[in-house]
Parts: sequence; structure tokens; C-alpha cells
Amino acid sequence: MHANLVPQLVNTQPPPPLLLTQRTVATATDVRDAVLRTAARLNLPLVWLPDAVSACTFHLPEPPVKHNPWVDQLLGASRMFRDRLAAMEGLSQEHLQLLWQHAIGYIAEALLDGLAKVKRCNLEGRAGMSVDLQTLSRGLQAAAPAGVVVHLRVVDTYIKVWCG
Repeated sequence: MHANLVPQLVNTQPPPPLLLTQRTVATATDVRDAVLRTAARLNLPLVWLPDAVSACTFHLPEPPVKHNPWVDQLLGASRMFRDRLAAMEGLSQEHLQLLWQHAIGYIAEALLDGLAKVKRCNLEGRAGMSVDLQTLSRGLQAAAPAGVVVHLRVVDTYIKVWCG
């Protein structure tokens, strides 16, 4: 019985100051990401995007050769986002890249919301969605700072599966 009590009585926790430091360091990254995610959402308002995407017709008689107008609107908003970030003093390159990564994730969420509202789609419409996405990806890559890779794979996968 004595052998069973000794391990329970021995304090295996680090001293309180060290424990506090470990927990603070672990949560600091989460807090930083939450702040940067919120900053990206506030500086890139996209409440209009899901409705603009879902308002487009994706039941087409033939594949389109040009992207939909919302792509140009979104690229304009991303250039404004770039300019706003450039005007902010004290942003490190790391924070700038993280802000862009969060903004790209936010764009992907809004696109998925809009595509989920589309009622009818055929193969030609799916080709139109792909044209929109490719044009958007190229434009975002041009607007984003060096080192930021635009990944909209989840949207591309949704398009391929939805009308597949």
C-alpha cells in the first residue's frame, strides 16, 4: 500500500511559475492566430460574396470563355486589402503572410457558402465555376506578397464533386 501512495504524493507537475510560462507560451500562438484571423476578416469584408456567387447561372448551354463579374469584384477587394496592409506600420513579413493566409481561408469559406446555394448546375456550369476559380487564384497570387501560396483546393474539390 505504501508503494501505491508514494507516486500519488510526489508532485510530478513543474513548479507554478514554470507551468504558467508553459501554458502562456502555448496559448500565445492561438491568441495571435485569432487576432490575425479577425484582422483579415475586418479588412476584407466579404458578406456580399456568397450571394454574388449564388446569383450566377451555372446551368449553361455551353462552357463559358469568360469569368463571372464577382471575380473582378473580389480581386478588387483583395487589392484594397493589400493596400490596407501596406499602409499599416510595424507589420512583419511573417504577420503579413499570416494575414494573407487567413484572408485566403476566409475567401474559400465565402466561396463555398455561395456555391452551396447554387440550385442547378450542369457540366458546362461546372466548367464555368472552374474558370472563375482559376482566374481568382491567378489574381490572388499576383496580389499576395512573396511567400504566400494561394490554396483554394477545397473549393476546387467541391466544384469537381458537386456536379461530377
